[in-house]
Amino acid sequence: MESAVDANGLRILAQEIHECETAIARAKQDLCRVSAERIRLQREGDALESAIERKTRQAAMALDRGEEGLAREAAQWIADNEPLLADQREKQQRLEARVGRLKQGLQTVTRDVQAYRRELRMVQATASVQSASEKLSRRSDTIDVRLGGMQTSLQRIKARQQAFADRMAAAESIENDLSDRQLDRRLAALESGTPPGSAEAVLERIRKRQDEDLSG
Repeated sequence: MESAVDANGLRILAQEIHECETAIARAKQDLCRVSAERIRLQREGDALESAIERKTRQAAMALDRGEEGLAREAAQWIADNEPLLADQREKQQRLEARVGRLKQGLQTVTRDVQAYRRELRMVQATASVQSASEKLSRRSDTIDVRLGGMQTSLQRIKARQQAFADRMAAAESIENDLSDRQLDRRLAALESGTPPGSAEAVLERIRKRQDEDLSG
């Protein structure tokens, strides 16, 4: 039950971190859009400001040349566009402030989520080690029994191999003994001049026995 609760808690934490990371990714997209709007307003404001400065120079030139009507038209254009420039500059400042707040907030949240992600990896690793240790502890008795069985099997195999080796050694010894005896009989027959297994050999053996009885 405790293991199941821990696993469920890890899944919940991982899901929460994933959701935060997704929200951060979307916030970055929003920040890009706001920054793009701020850049657009700044570009348009700079262009309008340059136009107003140009119209101001042109109006001054018209006055110098006595073209008061032309200078008045230029002044009217300037009067119509200066409020627009002021509005654009105000919007640009607001967007700059918003971009600054978003960047600062994203930096803080991103740092915190990264810290939680590292902590999640650590607790996941710890959970894996604890789970492996628990499984090993539960199976230790079975492992001990199997090790004991393997030791018994190994001893039985070694005993069978040793018994087989002993039988082979005994057979070889017997074979050597038989070979030595046969060789001795053949050599003895060669010395007596009588082939083994013949009637003369039998008679010779009988005569020797009689001589032994008489001498006894």
